[in-house]
Amino acid sequence: MSATAQIGVTTLIGAERAEVIFSRFKAKHPDVALEYREGCVEELQNMFKLRQADLIIVPHDTDFELDADILRLPLMLEQLFFIPRFSERSRWEAMECVTVSDIAAEAFVLLPDNCGLTRTTRHLFRSQGHAINAYEHRATGYQSMLDFVDASLCSVTLPESKIRDYPGTVIPIVDNGRPVAIEYIVFGQASNLPRKKFTELWDCLLESKLTVTRPSPCSTTRAFSGIKSATN
Repeated sequence: MSATAQIGVTTLIGAERAEVIFSRFKAKHPDVALEYREGCVEELQNMFKLRQADLIIVPHDTDFELDADILRLPLMLEQLFFIPRFSERSRWEAMECVTVSDIAAEAFVLLPDNCGLTRTTRHLFRSQGHAINAYEHRATGYQSMLDFVDASLCSVTLPESKIRDYPGTVIPIVDNGRPVAIEYIVFGQASNLPRKKFTELWDCLLESKLTVTRPSPCSTTRAFSGIKSATN
């Protein structure tokens, strides 16, 4: 390998999905190695500021202040879903979609504020004039959150990629009839890569800018068991 790109991703993205995102570049540039590092949002931001990463992919975060010469690209959207506690599923199964106001009275288990999901969820509720009713205990991971649901302890909100194989009821969250989604941003700077290789990497991202879940209107997305991706 002639060069190595250091890429930081949160666990919401994960190294496996990062491989898909950068597959176009890998096919065109087999001489460049891509090394992924999963970490919490603050850790990735610090890595980036210390020039220990060429790219980081994180949920949109207005608190992340960067120099004007740092490259920034809105990369993709991923729709958020409401998963009601097991004992309450029958009450929600007929719902095509829900708003934050619909679910504000529910108790929600949250993760430690590392990957960006908890921050995003709290911001979503605040933006709609609600404080999230957080369950007294924290989950340890995405599967742990679903375990709380199955035990009828509380409900959760999760993006599609974390509930693909979940057999329970999941319902799209909407705002004014439009799906609510996490926006992922990629930040870039030539830290480890030579400038020419970094430019080629960034250009490939521009070419392959994608939407993990293309949100569909509420009227076309129903409550269902398992996950159903919206289509064009």
